[in-house]
Amino acid sequence: MQIIYLSAGPAEEQTFLGYLDSVCDKLGFDYAAYVNLNPLIGATQGFVNYPDAWKRHYTDHGFHMIDPTLHAAARSIAPVDWDRLKQEGPPSRVIRDARDYGITDRGLTVAVRGPMAISACSA
Repeated sequence: MQIIYLSAGPAEEQTFLGYLDSVCDKLGFDYAAYVNLNPLIGATQGFVNYPDAWKRHYTDHGFHMIDPTLHAAARSIAPVDWDRLKQEGPPSRVIRDARDYGITDRGLTVAVRGPMAISACSA
């Protein structure tokens, strides 16, 4: 097992997106996202290495407010295998639209809870 410390951030010579690319390479994922949600002030910040067209579509439609992968992670103490979401009913608009952009509906979201926010790493 290899442990990757996302909180340590990228090395100086890497951008955070390059760091996410290296995490994907190590774990065998196509894409990754690191998102910080602060429900106290309603803020969402994140870094993702998804295609630019998908990032624009996701942002333009406010999908961070309805993304089932983020909502499931916020309710769970365990990592969320996206296959579990399929058991909850038909795919959400986020999942359906993602497919149109060539993004698979297979993935994993891990929530990291802190005193003021929830961070989630999805791949």
